[in-house]
Amino acid sequence: MKSRGLLILAIMVALFSCEKDNKTINNRDEIQTGNDSKMLVNRMDTMLIGGYNQKTSINLDMNEDGSPDFQLTSEVWGSPGMGQHPRAQILSLNSSSLINGNLINDTTFYHLRADTSYGENWTPVMISLTHIYSCERTEPNDSITLIEPDQFEICYFTTDASIFLTDYYLADTLQMNYKYYYHAEDPIYSHDTIFYNYRSYTQSCYYFPTDQIRYIGVKLTNGDKERIGWIKLGLFDNYKLMIIETALLR
Repeated sequence: MKSRGLLILAIMVALFSCEKDNKTINNRDEIQTGNDSKMLVNRMDTMLIGGYNQKTSINLDMNEDGSPDFQLTSEVWGSPGMGQHPRAQILSLNSSSLINGNLINDTTFYHLRADTSYGENWTPVMISLTHIYSCERTEPNDSITLIEPDQFEICYFTTDASIFLTDYYLADTLQMNYKYYYHAEDPIYSHDTIFYNYRSYTQSCYYFPTDQIRYIGVKLTNGDKERIGWIKLGLFDNYKLMIIETALLR
């Protein structure tokens, strides 16, 4: 009888634990990504693939009122001289459609890399100078060339993350992908020395993790009424967008 009582007690504890783990936290002030209870959900499963200087876009009407709230775009822009640059963006289509993110101090670091080579019979001397500008410090002695305060960056959430009504939101046009630009300047000749200057610009911070699924938190406002939700999507090849679903509190 004692063993049977302990077994019943263990089952009751397990059931209570499961009920606690599956507790719905979706309410007016907080939602949990992946938990679509009380949410107005639109399953999309749409792949957005832009072309070379050909933008492809899709509008999202999350509250189904006939007026789109956000736009997602995919493209590869550039020219023969500039090269090809992938770009994936999210746009707020009105001031009432807000994106979840943070304000940061966007710092640009400068790193100079010098490489020397020689021609036949040690002449000419060829010096390659690569000027690297990045949001990440390459070496401890890198200098800071620019600090831009209060720059808005998107938050990218994993499953089971909490999105709060009190989070910071902004209506804006934002690029989501990793950004890289490379420019070669005309060589400079000085006696028996040739200087080659290259400039590299890299934005590898705060971008959408490639080949992964993430959630972007959003907030729609209508007078005093505020509703939070998410856009679930993936980014591939640094510009192709897979829009899986949108969800908004009812």
